[in-house]
Amino acid sequence: MEVTLSSSTADSTGLGQLPRTWFGASLCVPAAARERVDEEIREYVITIRDYFAQYRVGDANLYLGGSLARGEPSVRRGADGPRLASDLDLIVVTPEDLPAAHPARGLDDHLRSRHPGLLVLTLFVRAGDLPRAASLHGLDLWHGLRYPLVCSFEVHRPAAPPRIGLRQRLEVLAHQAGLALMTPADTSTWYLFRTERAVHRLKLRLESLRCLLPQRGGEPLCYADIVRCGGAGLDRVADAAERARLVQARELGEHPMLAGSEVGMSLAALKALLRIETDAEVVQALRELAVRSPHRMNTFQFGVLLLAVATGTRDRAAVSTVPPAFGEVCRSSGHTTLPGGEGAALRESLALVRGEYYESLKHHNNGRSVLPGYAEFQ
Repeated sequence: MEVTLSSSTADSTGLGQLPRTWFGASLCVPAAARERVDEEIREYVITIRDYFAQYRVGDANLYLGGSLARGEPSVRRGADGPRLASDLDLIVVTPEDLPAAHPARGLDDHLRSRHPGLLVLTLFVRAGDLPRAASLHGLDLWHGLRYPLVCSFEVHRPAAPPRIGLRQRLEVLAHQAGLALMTPADTSTWYLFRTERAVHRLKLRLESLRCLLPQRGGEPLCYADIVRCGGAGLDRVADAAERARLVQARELGEHPMLAGSEVGMSLAALKALLRIETDAEVVQALRELAVRSPHRMNTFQFGVLLLAVATGTRDRAAVSTVPPAFGEVCRSSGHTTLPGGEGAALRESLALVRGEYYESLKHHNNGRSVLPGYAEFQ
């Protein structure tokens, strides 16, 4: 079932059909909370449409990515009832690059001024790049393209979703591990850091499970699926009861005390992904992958995963192999002047290449500048 929202001034832009609820894949959010947050999201959509109409934006479409595209946003308790806890991931799709002064580039600031406390992240994607959008971001966008918030020109949704292989699973696991393991005291230093560190710790647990889900045709890869699905890989990381607790905590915006270690869960996920048994074998497998499939992106991505081993293993022999393995990764990736891979030097090295990594990853996953040799391992 779909609905069309009205807007008082939105006569210059097309009004796309929206889902009846944004909680189609949710497991734990009560019906009353869904209705309240659906209404909250409708308010944001009307604000967006009024803004586009006010500035007569006729060369941009707007979609939602992330958890809203998958149908599983999280909620939190607010002073006046349930509120949206998830980010509002906005994807602006345009025929060509927009100039710096284009009104669409001021949308996130406008939303924050109208709705204080709203977490907004806006990405810009050229329509011609959509067939090359990649990884979990591209898969969420592929689903979000069904429901334009604003439709100014015709956009063709690619026939098939992006493929999610081993590289993409390591990518998202490394992303969450990096946030959990490298959050500084001052979280304002980077836009992806949350002030509540418990958010990063919970998401690392969740991604340690979601990265093991099989891709099923055109279905989204939802956190809720770690409860719906079973299998030896998931069971190796957490039992069914623990998986249900994690999904509930995320959907309801809770941060309970959880047993075990999120880093330990990420190591269990790595062993399941790489089909190996020990932490020492994880180090060796990453080293061999880097040599077999050299790429500059490996330095940060594999370096974070090696940091997880050094932080989370009880095998001291495995820890001793991390610095030489990171050195091999750096040499094969072309980063030959970094401080090193031991203790604080490893974190310093990763901080130095993080900006380059995420800038390249953004353009790759948005389809703008595909990185040759990155997506698949040799």
